[in-house]
Amino acid sequence: MKTSQTKRFFLLLYVFTLPVATAPAQTPAPATMTQFALPLADQTTATAIILPGPNTQAWLIYATPSGKIGLWTMTPTTSPIPPQPIPPPPIPPVPIPQRLTIAVIEDPATTTLEQRNVLADPTWRKLAAEKHDFRGIIPIDVIEKGTSQPPAALAPFLDRAKGRPLPWIMLYTQNFVLVWEGPLPATTTELMAIIHQFGG
Repeated sequence: MKTSQTKRFFLLLYVFTLPVATAPAQTPAPATMTQFALPLADQTTATAIILPGPNTQAWLIYATPSGKIGLWTMTPTTSPIPPQPIPPPPIPPVPIPQRLTIAVIEDPATTTLEQRNVLADPTWRKLAAEKHDFRGIIPIDVIEKGTSQPPAALAPFLDRAKGRPLPWIMLYTQNFVLVWEGPLPATTTELMAIIHQFGG
């Protein structure tokens, strides 16, 4: 930097020097009265210094390699960075009611009184018959008179229930995909809840 330009630069520093103002923000303020290198838009580097200004303002003064003087006013902000909005949780899809195929396999010789009461309850039986394809309460040993074999339409349910704790209940979709199976629930309320869960 030329001698005359250097004198001009430091003369400006003297003119703009004021008592240090306390920044209201909690973030530390830039250091004043300390020279530092400032990258410029033209890919050169200037010698810069920050001077305190009135109130909470400050001046950024810099001298370019060619001797030009730049002055910028700096104003601190205390506004916090707005947080990114939190997207709402995805809404779970509402299950579409579907028509189920329902079958119950039992062994009449071992079915308890409590289980018979659940099986005979008209509440769930009406739901199963009116809204779904209810195949009935099927004895594990049912056979056709002419063939002495289980009916072909019931064979998949009978085979599925073999070795299971009876009564055994099965729920299938219309495409005959098994969606639930298990021992007969202890109460009608539990059985209705299972049917509603998978079939609406």
